[in-house]
Amino acid sequence: MLHINAIKIVIHTNTGTFGRSLTLKTGLNIIRANNTSGKSSLFGAMVYGLGFEELLGSRNDRALQSVFKSIVKEAPTGLNQEVQQSTVLQSEIYLEISNGKDSITTKRYVVNDKIKPQAVEVYFGKLLTEPDHVYAFNYMYLHDKGGASNEEIGFHRYLEEFIGHPLPEIINQEGKRVKLYLPLIAAAHFIEQKAGWSDFYANIPYYGIRDTSSKVFEYILNLDVFDLAARRQELQVIFRDLEERWKALSDHLQTLITRVGGELVGFPLVPVILSRDQRPFVRLRRADKVYTFSDLIQSLSDELQQIQTQLDVPINQNLERMQRAVQLLKEETERYDVLYENLSSDITQEKERHRQYSIQLDNVMEDIGKNKDAQKLESLGLTSNLQVAQGICPTCSQTIPDTLLPEKLHIHPMRLDENLAYLEAQKKMIEAFMANLKEIILEKETRLSALEEAIQRNRRRIRSYKKDLLSDDRLPSEEVIERKVIVERELTFLRKAQEEMDQRLGSLYSLSDEFQVAKAREVNVSGNYMSLADASKITAFEDIFKSLLQSFGFTSKPVSTIRISTEKYTPVYEITQENGVRRQVDIRFESSASDFIRAQWAYYTSLLATSNAKSGNHFGLLAFDEPQQQSASTQSLKAFLENLETYRDSQTIVFASFQNSQEDFIEATKDLSNVYLVDYAATNELVIKRVDPLVPPPVEIVSL
Repeated sequence: MLHINAIKIVIHTNTGTFGRSLTLKTGLNIIRANNTSGKSSLFGAMVYGLGFEELLGSRNDRALQSVFKSIVKEAPTGLNQEVQQSTVLQSEIYLEISNGKDSITTKRYVVNDKIKPQAVEVYFGKLLTEPDHVYAFNYMYLHDKGGASNEEIGFHRYLEEFIGHPLPEIINQEGKRVKLYLPLIAAAHFIEQKAGWSDFYANIPYYGIRDTSSKVFEYILNLDVFDLAARRQELQVIFRDLEERWKALSDHLQTLITRVGGELVGFPLVPVILSRDQRPFVRLRRADKVYTFSDLIQSLSDELQQIQTQLDVPINQNLERMQRAVQLLKEETERYDVLYENLSSDITQEKERHRQYSIQLDNVMEDIGKNKDAQKLESLGLTSNLQVAQGICPTCSQTIPDTLLPEKLHIHPMRLDENLAYLEAQKKMIEAFMANLKEIILEKETRLSALEEAIQRNRRRIRSYKKDLLSDDRLPSEEVIERKVIVERELTFLRKAQEEMDQRLGSLYSLSDEFQVAKAREVNVSGNYMSLADASKITAFEDIFKSLLQSFGFTSKPVSTIRISTEKYTPVYEITQENGVRRQVDIRFESSASDFIRAQWAYYTSLLATSNAKSGNHFGLLAFDEPQQQSASTQSLKAFLENLETYRDSQTIVFASFQNSQEDFIEATKDLSNVYLVDYAATNELVIKRVDPLVPPPVEIVSL
């Protein structure tokens, strides 16, 4: 709960002190003042005292009128008919507020040589209505980092606790958890004159939060959907983060696999719940054979053991074995050459097929574009005046068939929508073929690379054997020594790669576990977006809103056709089209200017009424600056004020000029019995007035 007990404005100038003190009551308060007399300045001071001046269009002193910052004007008095102007030296605003149990008073400077407008002095008591007491106070701040979160000196953090409605956390556009800040909620409680009546929540500040006005509505009515939406939005951020981390891990793995000359099998490109029984694995190609990490390491280990037995054996004892090895390597290399040529040819053909499919896809995409253009023109009726479009030759006026097929077949050509559906199916089929071909080409290129490496390795070994055969046959074989070094190096490399691979797969399963937890949470927030309790609250809000529209004299459309949108929670007209489809139209576009003002009266008041009835989070306070906009009738304003009077436990404050008409004022208020009226217009008085004239210092007379 938030009620305003009193406000005090103090403006020190070079000619004296100006200001105004005003007390307010629970229930309906009317502050009447003529136009240009300063009632909006009083409204601005009220929201400034709460730190909500962003509703006026800016922050700190920039939001307030010049009377607080530069020049104070006085009405002409007596024989002097000139407007008197005084220069502002210092100004401050006091605001005493209550939460129903306790009261505090805030003090904010507008102009001060030493203290910035972000500073707030908070007095723990009724400094304005009970000034004879001594109250403890604390310095706080706002409109700076921590102003809404610092538990010690953040003013809006303190005000949140004082009001007694904890603010929910939501996800902003950067994916960070932030609070639904008080100035956002204030947009449904304080409606200022200049731009506030242009739309629902017209002056709501921008804090990088999506669908802010919807979230404010959900908070005020304490909807379950608010929590569900926040949890869903949080899950979206979690899923997006998981996808990014999964892709980064995938890129690391792909780099590793490329280094070892293999391919990853069973690895999904997007987050999934992985089975422990069917783990992704690496398939390594060596020549025309396929290995796993373990198999290849074991094979190389066996080969190394065999090499160890040959290290100290001189060439003359291995001569026959070496000649046989050379022959086998030649035969193997020839076989690899044949495989290499065949595979190269296959890859060339597959790439040509992929190119042809790409051309087909471009043609299909072009046809889709043309058919969509034709469909658009047809839907707009732009082809109706073209004879060729009607199947008539523009030259000879003969009928042009819709198809090149023989007439005796009696086959009807496809309509545009059928043709588009067919082309879209063709597009999907070609894209699937191309994706499959891309995988085939990649797999064959991996095999080709393995064959090329094997051919080069065999040729190196043949050269080494031939060199051994021509060298001193009493020495050990250089080929054996070289092969030992190569095998040892490859074994070391593969073992490190396998260790890194295992670590990466462990990280992959950790991500999979996180994904499983997130999916489980998603189940809890899926299903029907709106609970029965939420539906009941929105129905109650809609019923009150429509009832108030009737009483305020809304006539632009039948009230029975108006609904509250379940997406934006704003009023819409529900229209049934000729095809039976229902369409919703924003109430702004089908209402007169004065009726849209009536709709806003009803909307903000319905928020208060529904919150009161359904245990919502409304402040219990509404303040309207000059609600009689767009020539809304006095009779409608009268109905509006009479409705506000019924909220006796809440506080409503209306700043109004009643079109500077005493007759309008009397007509609009004559039946009000429970209203606190402050009438500055009765004496044509300015709201900001002189309260303490500057007394010039005595002139000292010096005798000569």
